[in-house]
Amino acid sequence: MEELRPGQKRKLGVKSKNKRTNPDHPIHAPAMPSTQRALELEEELQAVQKGVTKVELRELTLIEYLCRRGRPMKFIHDEINFIRDVNKRPTMSYDSFLALRDRFPDYFRSCDTWRESADDAVEASLFEVATGGITYEEKAIVVSDGKDSGSHVETHLVKKKFHGNVLAQQFWLERRRPEKWGKQALKDAFTDMPDEELIALVQEALQNRKKNQQTQTVEDQNDGKEE
Repeated sequence: MEELRPGQKRKLGVKSKNKRTNPDHPIHAPAMPSTQRALELEEELQAVQKGVTKVELRELTLIEYLCRRGRPMKFIHDEINFIRDVNKRPTMSYDSFLALRDRFPDYFRSCDTWRESADDAVEASLFEVATGGITYEEKAIVVSDGKDSGSHVETHLVKKKFHGNVLAQQFWLERRRPEKWGKQALKDAFTDMPDEELIALVQEALQNRKKNQQTQTVEDQNDGKEE
C-alpha cells in the first residue's frame, strides 16, 4: 500500500497512484503481442482448425504456392522431402503425398486450374497481337522553361496504334480453321489455282502490305505532331 506522510489522511474510494501497488495501473496490463507473435498465434489457430501441426500447415502452404507456380506433382513431392531431409524429419512416400492431396484438396486445387488460367491469358494475348489495337508508351520530352531559364524533361504517355501481326494471324487461323487455312488446305488451293490468278493474288498482297506501311507512317507522324 501507499505510505502516508505524518498528518496525511487516506482518501476513501480513491485508488492508489503507486504503479507497483495499484493493479489497475497500465504497467500491469498484458503486453500487446508483436507482429511476429501475432502471426504465430494466427498460424497456430489455423493449424488447430485443420487438425494439423504448424509444420504440416507450413508444408501445405508451400504446396499451394508451388501449385500456383505450375510445378508438377512429382516436383512438389521432391521439394517437400528435401525440406524434411534438411530439417531431419522423416521423408514422405509418394502414396502418402497423394493421400495428403485427398485429405486437403483445397491446397492442391491450383495444380489443376493453373493451366487453364495460363492458356486463357496466352490466348487473349495472341488474339490482341493478331488483330491489332492501341498501346501506350512512355516518352521523354524536353520542355523549355523560358528564355535563359533552361529546360526540364517530362514523361508523357503516347498512344500508338499497331496493326495485326501476320504470323500471329497465320498461327491462329491454321489451328482455329484448318479446313480453310491449314497447310494442306492452302497447298490444295494454290495447286489448283491458275498461274495468272496466283500472280494477281501475290501482287494484291504486296500492295496491301505497302499501303499498311504507309498508313502506319502517317499515323506515327500525326502522333508526333500531337505531342
